[in-house]
Amino acid sequence: MTRVLSATLLDDCLDSTVVKEFVVEPPVSEPVMRAMAEGAELQYFPQFPRPYFRIERPRGYVVQGIVGTDRFRVTFSPSAEGDVEGRLRALIERVGAATEGGDG
Repeated sequence: MTRVLSATLLDDCLDSTVVKEFVVEPPVSEPVMRAMAEGAELQYFPQFPRPYFRIERPRGYVVQGIVGTDRFRVTFSPSAEGDVEGRLRALIERVGAATEGGDG
């Protein structure tokens, strides 16, 4: 099961934009990345030496990371409503359990 270990606020934020670095365990796999992107816009470049992905959920957040690493960056939209970070955390843990055969 994928777990969010931490979400650290980064100092390079502009205006009201909130940017956090998430650390997960185990590292992000391609199935977890694809499941996180369901219903959102996914850009994925598996041919890069380090397979980069970008997931954009309008009026929510943008996730950027490398498949196979335990970290990714999330830029939360200033126009997001409600507990977007909480929903993202729940999504990561839910899709991680489903794609990796965990029981929750």
